[in-house]
Amino acid sequence: MTCRAKAFGLAVLGAAFWAPLAQAVWVGDSSAPYQARANLNMLLDVGAFIFLQVGSAGAVIDTVQFDLTGLPPASGPTATLPPFGLGTGAGVAASGAGTLTVIVRSNAGPVTLSATNNGAGAGLGNGAGGYIGYDQIRTVSDNPGLPAPVLSNAGSTAVAVAATAYSGRVTQQTANWTYSFANSVAPAAGRYTGQVTYTAAAP
Repeated sequence: MTCRAKAFGLAVLGAAFWAPLAQAVWVGDSSAPYQARANLNMLLDVGAFIFLQVGSAGAVIDTVQFDLTGLPPASGPTATLPPFGLGTGAGVAASGAGTLTVIVRSNAGPVTLSATNNGAGAGLGNGAGGYIGYDQIRTVSDNPGLPAPVLSNAGSTAVAVAATAYSGRVTQQTANWTYSFANSVAPAAGRYTGQVTYTAAAP
């Protein structure tokens, strides 16, 4: 908070004579009841902020990993073996940390979430010319007020985060996002990697 003040004062120099002090302004009130006035400007700076956390706090970048090495092909002599095979559409849960905590906080008005990736439109790559589309990675949120953007090779359509207070100006939402592999394709063998960047934006 910043206050700027401009004050006025009067000094009595004699029984019937009034004069202003230096740097002061004489109000000119010579009849009872006597009054003096001072103006004071008020200025409050309220900074806008927006905060997004997906997974661990701080600068840590978490990894959601899927182990498909135990899945037989969707066709061929081993196709009838559990667990159902690659490309059958039977979803595969992440191995390890497949559920991440997501937090959005802002006082800047309506918030949207979007996702981009580093796949240059091709998806997750194995370094040998093989790709898996980002649409094979599904995300489910346990909080309708903080939905997860639907991943795709081209990036996502922005989703709205529900405001929580002060006529839509303030948002405080927390959710758990759970990732799974859709398993509707049978990719070539390899380790596929990629990185998703989530962005929270406000007007």
